[in-house]
Amino acid sequence: KRNNFSHYLTNPIHFTDATNLQFTLPISTQGKIEIWNMNGQLVYQQQQMFEAGWQQVEIAQQFPVGIYLARFTSAIWIGETKLMVIAN
Repeated sequence: KRNNFSHYLTNPIHFTDATNLQFTLPISTQGKIEIWNMNGQLVYQQQQMFEAGWQQVEIAQQFPVGIYLARFTSAIWIGETKLMVIAN
């Protein structure tokens, strides 16, 4: 089933205040977005219903400077990408 999904993207990867997680789903599904810091701590979580098609989810939350792992999880797909928060 992984072949039915477009690449899990972050735009921009390096950000200060906000970033967009972008992906495509072939069907509607309940999904969860989690962001973890490099210490393994969950620092952000959002759960919602996602419609089939192109998705762009804005994460407009201030995180300390560092590297993070963003993960999208649903019953049909798991996608991960790395984020880097930089200083202004």
